[in-house]
Amino acid sequence: MVKHLQGRGFSCFSTFTPTAAIRGNPLFRRQIDEIFHDTYSGGVDFLGLCLLIVADLLQHIRDTIIPRLEKGQVVICDRYIYTSIAEVRSRSGDASVEDIIRQIAARIIAPDLALVLDVSDRAARSRIMQREDERDKPLDVRLLAKQAQTYRDVAEENDLLLVSSEGGEAETFGQIQAHLLHQPRMTGNRATAVSAVRS
Repeated sequence: MVKHLQGRGFSCFSTFTPTAAIRGNPLFRRQIDEIFHDTYSGGVDFLGLCLLIVADLLQHIRDTIIPRLEKGQVVICDRYIYTSIAEVRSRSGDASVEDIIRQIAARIIAPDLALVLDVSDRAARSRIMQREDERDKPLDVRLLAKQAQTYRDVAEENDLLLVSSEGGEAETFGQIQAHLLHQPRMTGNRATAVSAVRS
């Protein structure tokens, strides 16, 4: 996406959340890795972890995303607040936690275009098993299926663009391309923000 836009004369900046500081946090790794692989033994306060992740996003927006937008750049962010909403719903099921995250979400700048890359749980399992560091770990297939459906629900509730990623990269990007270049800010070559949310 970045190369495509740069080829059309746009100045682009790509980033991701949670940032490296959070991804390396022991509590984050324990919650994400152990639950995903069905080996979770408890001990992590889920709301506390969610607040840590959202705080990281808020600061990253202030320190990194907004300054880039103010320079007129196109900012592409891998994962955004919608990821937190979907993960809370699929992993916790605690409506009170989701309510708190949604209240915070109301303070976060909305992207001009938000994409949810959709994939069937069967295809997701196949891709995970192809990763060298994942293939020998047990996988919670029920959580995987629940996550996929939850991301679809969050996409519908928040008017996000749901894009099938069952095909290859070229096919997936082909679905995105028309929507991307017809964003009002893009046609005026002004600052824009795009967030990609992977299910």
